[in-house]
Amino acid sequence: MYSTGPSNKLKWHLRFAIAKMAEILLSKCAQFRENEEFIDVRLKVGEEIIPAHRIVLAANSDYFHAMFTNGMKESNQDLVELKDQSISADALKIVLDSIYNGDLCVNEENASEVLAAANHLQVTNIVDQCCDFLKSEFVQGQFDLQKYFQLSVVADRHGLKNVQEAADHKLASMYNEICDSEEFLSQISANQLLSLLRRDDLRAPSETLVFKSVMHWLKFKKEERFPVAGKVIEAVRLGLVDIGVLIEELNSEEFQRVPEIQKILFEASIYFNAPSQFSKFAEKTKPRAASSVSKLFCGVTLLSSAIFLSCKQTLAVGVEGVLFPLQTPHLPSCESMFIFFLALLLFFSSYLIKFLWEK
Repeated sequence: MYSTGPSNKLKWHLRFAIAKMAEILLSKCAQFRENEEFIDVRLKVGEEIIPAHRIVLAANSDYFHAMFTNGMKESNQDLVELKDQSISADALKIVLDSIYNGDLCVNEENASEVLAAANHLQVTNIVDQCCDFLKSEFVQGQFDLQKYFQLSVVADRHGLKNVQEAADHKLASMYNEICDSEEFLSQISANQLLSLLRRDDLRAPSETLVFKSVMHWLKFKKEERFPVAGKVIEAVRLGLVDIGVLIEELNSEEFQRVPEIQKILFEASIYFNAPSQFSKFAEKTKPRAASSVSKLFCGVTLLSSAIFLSCKQTLAVGVEGVLFPLQTPHLPSCESMFIFFLALLLFFSSYLIKFLWEK
């Protein structure tokens, strides 16, 4: 059992007293800085000169600690000029104010600038606070693709993986709403799209929609993006895409000239025709993180695709100019029609169930 004896009470009082002394000391340092008392260093950024105390800077910043203790020339200078372009005078003032009084004054307009300065000066607690602010603003606010791009630039520049992950997760959750927007189609890069397509949390009603959106993205800037067509198409979970849509899109004349695309189409066709004989393709059938209804939808999509193939006697796929016929069992016409319409009924029923569930 936890003891509340004299020794524990004494420890608690000591901790409280130390915390109070630290608060008073910091408050006094802030007062000394405001009155320019005991100032032993001045920081110059552009034309601005900002007074400070070496011991306070060194205690809060690994950058200044190294500068003042490792025999660098700045350790003996009264005026230290900070020339790095990531540090502005306004941002430095906010960082120093936070160091001295514990309050960080950031908003949507200055958070990235303050983050850049704090990251360069290695003030980790301010970096963490700026990251939390940026993530909170982006995740909780109304989605804006331009903010995503800005946040990605900041995260990449400063190596902030947790910020990038938060931005990517938000984008993935909004994929269905934005994938056909002109802003998305014109500005999302191939690498950003690939990163999205590889995520389990990409939100879309079906993988067929994801595939169609990728084709739309490719065609939006066809000449520029055609060289990466194979790479982005392969990132789609093709085992969950309607085989009819896949053939219609990829068996066109222009795609027939691309061996990589025809190889993808050939493998997909073999898988849908005889899945047990082509386990290599099974990795592309993994459902994205979704509700059980979405998984049911995926299963019905696969079933209807298989029946679509079984109702045909021969499927011919061209790879590098060669036609590969895929033979399937021939069903009596009445049985074929019955199974085909049953698949259609299941397919559209799954759409309705998914729609009502998400509502």
